[in-house]
Amino acid sequence: MTQTLQRPAIVASALEATTLPPDLPTGLYPELKRRIRLAGLLEPQLRYYTFKILGIACLAIPCGPLWLSGNPVLRIVGALYLAFVFAQVSFLGHDIGHHQVLRAGARCTVLKLVFGNLLVGVSSSWWMTKHNQHHVHPNRPGFDPDVTLPVLAFSAGRAREMNRLQRLVVRYQYLLFVLMLLLEGVVLRFSSIEYLIRQRQRRWLLELALIGLHLAVYGWVVFHFLGIYPAIAFVVIHQMAFGLYMGSVFAPNHKGMAAFKGGADDDFLLEQVLTSRNVKPGRVADFLYGGLNYQIEHHLFPSMARNRLRKAQPLVAAFCAEHGISYCSTSALGAYRDVLVHLHAVGVSAGVSVVAGSA
Repeated sequence: MTQTLQRPAIVASALEATTLPPDLPTGLYPELKRRIRLAGLLEPQLRYYTFKILGIACLAIPCGPLWLSGNPVLRIVGALYLAFVFAQVSFLGHDIGHHQVLRAGARCTVLKLVFGNLLVGVSSSWWMTKHNQHHVHPNRPGFDPDVTLPVLAFSAGRAREMNRLQRLVVRYQYLLFVLMLLLEGVVLRFSSIEYLIRQRQRRWLLELALIGLHLAVYGWVVFHFLGIYPAIAFVVIHQMAFGLYMGSVFAPNHKGMAAFKGGADDDFLLEQVLTSRNVKPGRVADFLYGGLNYQIEHHLFPSMARNRLRKAQPLVAAFCAEHGISYCSTSALGAYRDVLVHLHAVGVSAGVSVVAGSA
């Protein structure tokens, strides 16, 4: 018997891409940006990120004793903890890519390569190319690569485009979603390498070499100190936990929110706000999500440093309320619930049943 989940109205409206609401005010972004700039929230934060990097370096110190321990339980803890550290480094790479630390130049390029390719094993150029496409038109079919995946569908329209086998997976994607997130870390690396080899853009050999160095050092340390079978277990746990953590941070940002279709002249502020969801802020949430729980503010001002998002949030929320623009902010549990409800609703729209065998 198929499990039925209750669908809130916001999820129902996201099943199909639609046009931006015609009754909302447009052309407001310059005024909002003026207010944000007057508040002094758009300057790079090199000092903040210097301390942030030092803090994450200190966080990494316990990894060695944990994974070198002969105790299997502590090794598992070490693998999980290393996944947490990897994710924190990835958040730094994300911020560097958005020029929140340094606006541009050789130093910024070096930081991208270090915190992307070398430390995490993910191509910085691939990530920013894909991520920038997402930022331009989030949730928009045909524009946002994050909503065009081979085995998941985030809209009924996308589900209808798939073949029968794909739609069968989509039918039960709300149950499979967490399992798929476990593979996210591996997918990131394979996609990176494939992109570099296929595109062969500037510095592609250097990027490949840095990813290779990352994998070589990681593999040597783990297999040399742990032995073959404990090392394999460590790698599997670490990579699955890393993928689950990263996927859990990204999933609430847009999934289940409105999806729009239209031309490039659509209103920037409306598209960014209405397609994004915030996870309610707090010191713990801000740290665990790497600031990405302020998804609305991040999409409106991608170069805004992480430590400025908390101050920008009430300004943006008040501005949206002033002009009657819906501003979505929910708890973490509420966000994950809405994502799963949406995935279930899209799966139902796929119209494939294992028992009936109908398409």
